[in-house]
Amino acid sequence: MNEPDAHPPLPRRQVLRAAVVGGIAIYTASLGSRAYAALLDEMLLTAPAWNGRTDRLRFRIDGTSKVTGGKVFARDIRARDMPHWPQQQAHALVLRTTVADRLYAGFDLSLLGTDLKPDRVVTAAHLERDGLAFPAFYGEDILLPLGKTPAYLGQAV
Repeated sequence: MNEPDAHPPLPRRQVLRAAVVGGIAIYTASLGSRAYAALLDEMLLTAPAWNGRTDRLRFRIDGTSKVTGGKVFARDIRARDMPHWPQQQAHALVLRTTVADRLYAGFDLSLLGTDLKPDRVVTAAHLERDGLAFPAFYGEDILLPLGKTPAYLGQAV
C-alpha cells in the first residue's frame, strides 16, 4: 500500500518564484562577500524553524524582533547597522508621471521649505549633459526629458 507523500511536489509556479527570489538575493548580496559572511556570523540571516508535521513555520520569523523592539523590515535597516557596510548612506526618491497623455513640463520644488529640499536633483538633462547612457533594455529615456510625452504611466522623471 502506498503511503501519501509527506512532501507533495512543488507546483511549477512556486519553483519559479523561489528561483527568481533566490536569484535576486544572490545578486544583491554576493555569497562570497564579506558583508554576506558577516550577516551569517552575526546570526542576522538565520533559517526559520519549520514544523515538520504541518510544513509551516513554527512562528513568524519577525515575531521575536517585533516584541523585543528589534529591526523588522528593510526600512528599519540602515547601512551603519550592517557589518562591514559604510557608516554613511544616502536616500533617493524617484518622481514618476501620473498621466501619459500630455507633454512633461517639469516639476516644481518651490513649495518645499529649505529643510525639505533635496540635496541633489537628477533629471534627464543631467544624464545627457554628463554623457550617461544606459543599456537599450531600459528604453530610450530612463528619465523622461522635458517636452516629451511619457511612454507609460509611472515613467520616472
